[in-house]
Amino acid sequence: MLMNVLAVGAGGCIGAVLRYGLGQISKAIVPGWAFPIGTFLANIIGAFCIGMCFQFFTKQESMGSPMQLFIMVGVLGGFTTFSSFSLETVNLIIGGRFGLATVYAVGSVLVCLLGVWLGKTVL
Repeated sequence: MLMNVLAVGAGGCIGAVLRYGLGQISKAIVPGWAFPIGTFLANIIGAFCIGMCFQFFTKQESMGSPMQLFIMVGVLGGFTTFSSFSLETVNLIIGGRFGLATVYAVGSVLVCLLGVWLGKTVL
C-alpha cells in the first residue's frame, strides 16, 4: 500500500511540473492569446497517453501495479485529470452504456463549469 501511495505521489509531482512547463512554453510561443492552449494541449496529450497506457497495462495484466499507478494516476493525473474523464467516458461508450456516457460527459462539463463559476464568485 505504501509503495502505491509513493508511486502516485512521485508521479503526480512529475505530472504537475510537466503541465506547468507546457503552460509556460505555450504562453511564450503564443503570447497574449486568450485561448487556454496549454490546458487544451495537456488535456489532448493526457487523453491520448492514458488511452495508450490503459491498453498497455491491460494487455500486460499489470493494472494496479505500482508502475501503472505511477504513470496513469500519478503522472497523467498530475498532468491532466481530463485524461481520466475521457477514458471513463470512452469505456462507458465501448461498454454500450451510451446514455450513462452522455449523462457523465455532459453532466461533468456543465457541473464543473458551474463549480468553477461558483468558486470564482464566492470569494
